[in-house]
Amino acid sequence: MEIVILLYNIVITAVLALSMACAYYLFKRRRSRTFLAVGVMFLLYLMDNTVVLCTEIIPSFSESYDTMFISTPSFKTVYFAGLLACVLYIYLSVMKPRERTGAYAAFVFYVAALICIPMVPESRWMVWLYFLPTQIFLGGIGLSGLLRMRREAEHYERPFFKLFRKLLMFLFVMALAILAEDTLVIFHF
Repeated sequence: MEIVILLYNIVITAVLALSMACAYYLFKRRRSRTFLAVGVMFLLYLMDNTVVLCTEIIPSFSESYDTMFISTPSFKTVYFAGLLACVLYIYLSVMKPRERTGAYAAFVFYVAALICIPMVPESRWMVWLYFLPTQIFLGGIGLSGLLRMRREAEHYERPFFKLFRKLLMFLFVMALAILAEDTLVIFHF
């Protein structure tokens, strides 16, 4: 089983590295900060995948990381904040809403929640509550984008927006699926 996990993570690492390289290439070619945000997002995924791989393959690393995560999840906090900052930047640069204050306020509230949740005493609830705001934030971005595209359909008729709509739908559905998976794993396994 360890060989399957290792091969799976090698494939994931290769896909993430290739995606990051493509985003960097597009950033250099088009000078669009959106592609830079996509590249940074894939870099963060790559770093997190490396940590997950180490926890699955190296037992001593897994024990120390799990203990550190329960007491102070600083690596995950920086990772989630960076990841969602990239997602929010991409969303705002593509959708170009006139009002951005609500999005920035939600992001600040999200980061504050990530910092405060580790103070919850019982570990199962702390872990579940720690992952909950990320899925709410990602699902909220997906849902708000879909609703906006429906309300203002005339602004989003280009073929690119049909693809972006699918991406937003995927983001929303995956946020719900991950929330369900987190709930099941944390409380029942």
